[in-house]
Amino acid sequence: MAIERMKKVKILGLTDDFPRISRGLQHLSMLHIQAIEQNVDLQKGEGGAALTQAQEAFNRVQDAMEFLSGYGKTKKGFLEPMPTMTEEELCNAPTEHAWQVVDQALAIEEELAKIRAQQTQMQTQIALLQPYTALDARVADIAPTAHAIMLLGTVQQNMAQAFCQAVEELGGVVNILQRDGENWPVFVCAHQEEAEALQSAMRLAGFAQTTLNITGTPREEIEKLQQHMQTLHQMRLEQEQKAAGLMDAIGELQILYDQCGIRQQREALVEQTGQTSKTFLLTGWVVARKADRLREELNRLSEELYIEIEDPPEGEIPPTAVRNGKWLRPFEAITDMYSHPLPTEMDPTALMAPFFFCFFGMMVSDAGYGILLTIGALLLLKIAKPRGMMGQITAVVAMGGISTLIWGAVFGGWFGEELLPAIWFVPLEEPIMMLGFCLALGMVHLSAGILAHAWQEWKARRPLDAVCDSLFILCTLWGIPMLLLGWNVGMYICLFGLAGLLLTGGRAKKGFFGKVTGGLSSLYGLTSYLSDILSYSRLFGMGLTTGVIGMVFNTIAGMLMGNPIGMVIAVLVLVVGHVFNLGINALGAYVHACRLQYIEFYGKFFEGGGQAFVPFAYQTKYIQIQAA
Repeated sequence: MAIERMKKVKILGLTDDFPRISRGLQHLSMLHIQAIEQNVDLQKGEGGAALTQAQEAFNRVQDAMEFLSGYGKTKKGFLEPMPTMTEEELCNAPTEHAWQVVDQALAIEEELAKIRAQQTQMQTQIALLQPYTALDARVADIAPTAHAIMLLGTVQQNMAQAFCQAVEELGGVVNILQRDGENWPVFVCAHQEEAEALQSAMRLAGFAQTTLNITGTPREEIEKLQQHMQTLHQMRLEQEQKAAGLMDAIGELQILYDQCGIRQQREALVEQTGQTSKTFLLTGWVVARKADRLREELNRLSEELYIEIEDPPEGEIPPTAVRNGKWLRPFEAITDMYSHPLPTEMDPTALMAPFFFCFFGMMVSDAGYGILLTIGALLLLKIAKPRGMMGQITAVVAMGGISTLIWGAVFGGWFGEELLPAIWFVPLEEPIMMLGFCLALGMVHLSAGILAHAWQEWKARRPLDAVCDSLFILCTLWGIPMLLLGWNVGMYICLFGLAGLLLTGGRAKKGFFGKVTGGLSSLYGLTSYLSDILSYSRLFGMGLTTGVIGMVFNTIAGMLMGNPIGMVIAVLVLVVGHVFNLGINALGAYVHACRLQYIEFYGKFFEGGGQAFVPFAYQTKYIQIQAA
């Protein structure tokens, strides 16, 4: 339940040994790599041909899988666990057939791209010919002769009638092929000696000549294109069937994808090193308690290594690695969604977890729902085995279900009914007591945050700040409710706190006026604690909402149970209603429990902004690596 001490590591070795060292570091998963900055003596490493080949291989597999994803089931089901393999099994799995599948998939993708391009081209050509289907003449025959002018084109709709009349007056003919849209397609024929007058009439009508690159009639050409389109469609279906057939090898492709990803990660490591012509320098961070093992393991890989392990240099901030027990580890996800702690401050997880556990259960506060939540989350952990933050949040929900069961039994809530007597009291019957209890919990929560701030100040050897910024606030906050409850001692405690804030609030400012205004400002700052405490009324509101909504669904179902059909509908109402109530209130409880930590609690002592400790290791997407 603490932040790990870190050690700075420098590894100097021969360039020929680097591939072996990089594989060893990836296997050990102990060193957080810190990129080398380029300087006069060292050049920043370049991946070169090996990295280029690794990236190209990875990209080919990725492209093939993305293409095939449209032709079958590539995403695992919600409850389907990731396949597991040992490190040796994954790295040594045969890939010859998988590469053949990749080549076939990319070839099919290329062929489909050509087919689609041809289909698009033909669709465009059909659309161009469509307005001219009424033309019976062959397009190749529509050309000027020694005595006649023949043209295809379009005229503006509002000028079509005038254009026809003008051409007829010249002794010519206009055949309107389609009366649709703003521009009408037309066939024009006139005597050659009327060419100049015809040109004038065409300009007035907005005539635009059309060139159709065909020889036969438009209708014949469209039929040919449509037949060719059917052939292309059949070819496309055949290629898509081949792509769907390749999905049988998706498991092999997933293994190949992770193999190529691991290789790419390892080859990319060289770009974070410093190099000379013969040597490399790699720097990073290791957890202090693992430093000796790291040295031993690397020395086994090469005897030509110089390894230096030292405390963090002054002014350099290492990444932060937290160490918590099995039950607290899932709650690290809650903190990480806010911010990672700095290595110089405390890890707030252990202090936050009990409050999150308590608040989540209070806001759902139904024992029946708690049982369902716990069972559902545990089944998800057992069957799907989610990793990373998703796995942590699922574990938090499972523990939240236990808290919900406890608080449901305390308040007598079982699927919206009081099936068993409440251990303490029923919130719907005593809402004022419930509200007071929630605000009291808020006081405890805020006090814990203030005490955490005092502890950090004390550790930083600032005892005066710990007392002035924390003790006097606590005295005031707790003195006021004690006074309201009629405890005379509360008045003295409250006055002590107020006087302390007034006298010490401006201690960092210069001059009498600055110290006085600083003290008054500290007193005014107490008003923010009032709004913080009132925020805990959401525990009261959310807890009552769950019970009331559950009770409403029970009442509706009870009204429907007069006949067999009504009983069936009532069962549906109960199942759907309670599932909805559980889902929406569990989500709300999670969100609001997080909010109480982030705003009311962490704001009192937690700064955050640290860099997470991420050791260089195998990063896989589809295969989960298990210990051999």
